[in-house]
Amino acid sequence: MLFANARGLELPPDAEQRFAQWDAAASDALIAQMFIEPEKAAATLLAVAHASGH
Repeated sequence: MLFANARGLELPPDAEQRFAQWDAAASDALIAQMFIEPEKAAATLLAVAHASGH
């Protein structure tokens, strides 16, 4: 959430809850991506946060 806030990403209210359900491997991969490919990480966050049916 800190990354999303720092980048000014608009996330729905339930986004934090969705991210809390990720397993450790998915979280670690996204954190690594935040350093290596921040634009791609931002796109991933937005896609997951706005996905329906989760």
